[in-house]
Amino acid sequence: MEELDLFRQTLLESKKESTFRKVANSFSEHILDYDHFPEEYLKFLVELLSNVEFYVEKGVFHFLAMIGVDTDIMSASQLKTISDTITENFINYKDDMLCLTSCDFFAHYYPYEEAKKILLSIKEVENNKAEQGYAEDGLRTLEFNHQS
Repeated sequence: MEELDLFRQTLLESKKESTFRKVANSFSEHILDYDHFPEEYLKFLVELLSNVEFYVEKGVFHFLAMIGVDTDIMSASQLKTISDTITENFINYKDDMLCLTSCDFFAHYYPYEEAKKILLSIKEVENNKAEQGYAEDGLRTLEFNHQS
């Protein structure tokens, strides 16, 4: 898709958080036209979350924050793809906001049991990295939401 190529090019050239936020807003606006989350957009999101050229930059978290409202048009397999991508790459995430937003994303938009399993897995990953506590925050949010 042409707009995804433009998004990619813009992010690679700028690498500013404000640019990531603007592109994430546009990304989310384009999705509004669909009844089901487009596979091309999922592949782009996976690229952002798994490619070091992107996730080392401050601002990738904006994409997770923006697509939260779009999870209702995602299939279970698409949500699993996102969670698999994040859990596989979480060890390399250095940006605090990406770590926090990832865990928050699971706590808010995944079924309780699935989110708990993912967050406990991430908590184990955090034992091997400097950035810690995000999974615990996600688990607290999950419990709070589950009790409400």
